[in-house]
Amino acid sequence: PIPLDYDRPGDAAVLDGVTRVNKFMEARVLEAPEQWFWAHRRWPKSAWRDAGVM
Repeated sequence: PIPLDYDRPGDAAVLDGVTRVNKFMEARVLEAPEQWFWAHRRWPKSAWRDAGVM
């Protein structure tokens, strides 16, 4: 489990939680980057078209 600090005021608690989750994920990817595959469509198709990729 990733401990969260619920005693902090609203936005600070959210930022802290998101930062902890991101650091956890970053550490897992760095342990074995060859096993990482991003399956979530990160950017909308329009962004790819605008960049000239599609």
